[in-house]
Amino acid sequence: MTGACVGRWALFALVMSSWLPLPGAATAAPVVEIQLPNAQFGTLNQNDVDACKDASGQSFSCGAVAVVNSFAFLQRRYPQVYDERLIPDLNSNHLIDYDELKVAAEEVA
Repeated sequence: MTGACVGRWALFALVMSSWLPLPGAATAAPVVEIQLPNAQFGTLNQNDVDACKDASGQSFSCGAVAVVNSFAFLQRRYPQVYDERLIPDLNSNHLIDYDELKVAAEEVA
């Protein structure tokens, strides 16, 4: 290697080593704790959604129910953004009813 090439590698090694953490006590980032209001989430039970059940009638970890319960939170928390577009208001009462959650979960599944 020529001197210029060795110099570039030395500079590269110096720059790369400067990004490594220093030994010793690490400084921790502040912990951020956020609590979401549970009452705003949907309460759909996965055992009530036929699409979540296997051939024996058992349901395990139904993603569609989790999604719809989260949609209910978003729709209740941010009505100006989602209005009634995530979970359709089938009976026009402007509430999220249990049957509407079931219908939405069947669609998602």
